[in-house]
This record gives sequence, structure tokens and C-alpha cells, in this order.
Amino acid sequence: MKAIKYNGQRIAAPGAYFNVPIEDYHGGHLCDGWSVSSTGLKRVLQSPAHFWCRSPRNPARVPEVYGSALTEGSAVHVAAFEPEKFAEQFVVSEYDDFRSKEAKAWKLAQQEAGRAVLKAEQMERIQRMGDALRRSPFARTLFSAGLPELTFVAKDEPTGIWLQARPDWVPADPARGLVDLKTASTADPEDWSRKAFDLGYPIQAALALHCVQQATGETRPAFWFVVVENDAPHCVTILRLEEEQIAYGAGRMRDALDRLARCIETGQWPGYAEEPVSVI
Repeated sequence: MKAIKYNGQRIAAPGAYFNVPIEDYHGGHLCDGWSVSSTGLKRVLQSPAHFWCRSPRNPARVPEVYGSALTEGSAVHVAAFEPEKFAEQFVVSEYDDFRSKEAKAWKLAQQEAGRAVLKAEQMERIQRMGDALRRSPFARTLFSAGLPELTFVAKDEPTGIWLQARPDWVPADPARGLVDLKTASTADPEDWSRKAFDLGYPIQAALALHCVQQATGETRPAFWFVVVENDAPHCVTILRLEEEQIAYGAGRMRDALDRLARCIETGQWPGYAEEPVSVI
């Protein structure tokens, strides 16, 4: 797979891009037109109002707040399977908080150097989770060779909307599909099977597989979720979405894109229901 180095300019051609900052990916202006990720598609399906409320294209938007889960999940992956890169990307805080002038300056210096700041207790948990992942033979196989966090961009021809996907890991062997790492309070397979549809994971998987195929020509047969528990004993569960689940996600993706296109055309962003509804 040939990947293109992101140059900071708006993307105008389909492809697989590396070095895309997470802020640019979620910033709403990564491409030279309207674009949407799986998070946006799921919000459109909740209601267009929920999408528009946080859209970077909305001058009155509610700012997006990304919690520490994204940073911690990325740190767990690097600690487990790319430990040689850990010191380049993460640093343990020297301070209990960042209220003092000195602490604020230190944190800013780390961020400017491209390192995410972790607390000491976070670091201990991250190392334990990384150890648990390495003990999983199947997780080691999935993460054995490949590239992290490539951004795939492709245009949806019926609507002209750019599609964005950023799987956590792209195995070098296309037969291994795509991989997403999740940290969670539980890795219970039954619990995750129930939650998968509520959390929109079939949409995420369908969009990623579609973007990869459109951007690179590769057809990947599977999407895997590797789930590791936040707390001891840090159990690991590997889940694969089946073809019918991905097909369901593709259908929901199509519904969301068509609805988003209508909203863009009309400038109307309705909520759940325009008319009174009966209590069911």
C-alpha cells in the first residue's frame, strides 16, 4: 500500500495519508469540501441537529471536547506493540497538576514537542494493559506488521461528500483486514456483542473498509476490535464483525450520507421529529 505524507493542505485526492494530526482529522476542513467520519455519520443518524451542533462548519457550534480516552488508547497500543516509539510520543508528568506557571510552561513545551502528557498512575495502568495485549497470541498476530493510524480519504460519488476513516492499525497483509483497539471497563464478549450496534461499530467498520477499497483498491475481508479492560486483570477480547453486520453498517452509512446531503442542500438541520408524535 502506498501512503502519502500529509502536507497540511486540504486533501483533494483519494488516498491513504500519514502524519495527519488528530486535530486536523477532526477539524472539519481536512478535505477541499464537506467531509465526514464515522462519528459524524452516527450523529446524523441520531439527528441532523446533533451533527450540526458540533460541526466545525457551524459558526455557533458547541466545541468538541476530546477526553483522555483517545490519548490513553493510543498510548496502550504504542506501549504494547511499538515500545521503541513511546518516549517520542508520550511523557509522564513531573507535576501533580498544572496550576503553577512552571507546570503550565512544562506541559506546553511537551505538547509543542509532539508528546502527550500522562499522569504517573495512568502510565502504570497503560503498561499493565500493554503487557496484557502482548500476552494475547491473536492480538500479537493482528498487530505483528503494519502501520498505525493511517487516514483514508475517498469521495462518495452519489453525494460528493468526502469520507474519512482512521483505523488504529492497518496490517501489512490485506487478508488480516483492519484493526481497532478499544479500552473499556469490560471486555466481556456478550456485553460487547450487545453494545456493538448501539455504539455504531458496524458503521465504523463499513466506512473504514469502504474508504480503504476506494482509496487504495485493496479489498480487506474483515474488521477486528481488540478490547482490553482498563482495570486488572486487564482481560483481552478479540471480536470480528461478520459480513452481514458490515453490510448492515454499509446500509446505515448510506442512509446517513443521503440525509446529510439533503441537509447540506437545504441548510435545514432538524432534530428528532418535526411534528408531534404519539407515545409508544
